Amino acid sequence: MPVVLTKRISEDEILAIWEITESYEEFEERLHRTPWIDNGQEGTIHPIKRLEYLACRFATEHLAGAINIPFHGVYKDFHGKPHPKGDEFFLSWSHAYPYAVSCIHLKKPVGIDIERPREQLVRASSKYMNDEERSLVEGNTLDQLCLIWAAKEAIFKMNGRSGLSLKDDITIESIENTKKKVLSKANINGSIKKISLDFFRMKENWVVYTR
Repeated sequence: MPVVLTKRISEDEILAIWEITESYEEFEERLHRTPWIDNGQEGTIHPIKRLEYLACRFATEHLAGAINIPFHGVYKDFHGKPHPKGDEFFLSWSHAYPYAVSCIHLKKPVGIDIERPREQLVRASSKYMNDEERSLVEGNTLDQLCLIWAAKEAIFKMNGRSGLSLKDDITIESIENTKKKVLSKANINGSIKKISLDFFRMKENWVVYTR
């Protein structure tokens, strides 16, 4: 099992990172030995996306076992957000091949994102950053832009992938590089909600998750 990191964040929250070394056939063989009712891959055609999807599922199974809670498989809702069958916990996924990450929270919705700094984040910055956030980026450094993007994605996933504009509804207020924390606010259904996130580096990627 290529889980390269299991991180217990709190009594109620835990995440795992899976490094994909398996072939699709190896994942399928293992999947068919589980009690899951379905394989949840409907509509997933791209071969890398299918590998990432299965890695997220197995990372979730690993997490459930690590904290001794039931696991009966995963389904996705209308917006593509994953949920555990039985709804015993809250769940969020992300992937940046060859890594897939899963995060479980026992009491409240959670969001996680893994991103690799890349030039596309500079070109697209006007689409996801608002004026309040410009002071956070020193010379448009890719790392800072990546953290802003990943934090917004994590909040977007926490909310259920619907009803939020990354640029207009989510504002990153500060990035504390020493403490590895992000402070933000989001306009959710007309109410301003303060959201705290943590982050860490995983080789060339940043992993950001809600608390």
